[in-house]
Amino acid sequence: MHLHKLPSAREAKGPGHNIDISHIHRPSPTTLIATQTGLAALVAFNLHDFTDGLAIGSAMISSHGIGIMVFLAVLVHEIPAGFTIASIMRGAGKSRKASVLSGLSIGLITLVGITLPFLLGSVNSFTTDLFLALATGTFIYVGASILIPTAETGGYRWSFLYVALGFVLFYLSTLILGLFLEI
Repeated sequence: MHLHKLPSAREAKGPGHNIDISHIHRPSPTTLIATQTGLAALVAFNLHDFTDGLAIGSAMISSHGIGIMVFLAVLVHEIPAGFTIASIMRGAGKSRKASVLSGLSIGLITLVGITLPFLLGSVNSFTTDLFLALATGTFIYVGASILIPTAETGGYRWSFLYVALGFVLFYLSTLILGLFLEI
């Protein structure tokens, strides 16, 4: 479940409910996003991108072809992710510098995740599968909880096309890499 807006006192208490929401920080009129929401997004992005790095590193160790494929998949979404977290931080009232540093942090944590499997030396197939499953799980979660519902509701005219295009691009990239790298 997502909380897209903070409930008003009346909505939170409702009939028969006695929920105190006075401790929740509401954004000031000059900010669009609560400070806690911005911080939670930053932590979530960094955790997600750390697992992306683990997936890239362990995939590279197990198979260069799969490693390149995982790297390309992560790279394609890292750039928009950097802009997204920077925008969230700006919306939470943070400075431009803090926003840029937030975007850079997800790139740096990805690099930390990539190096960890290499520092471990050899990674067995179970560990590789585990790291790939963690990264895949986060991709599926984002797709299932945000992208697909947005496309279904028609909130954006071209959303479904973009989701379908993502599937097609992934399939085509596996074919192209398969020709060159024999995955």
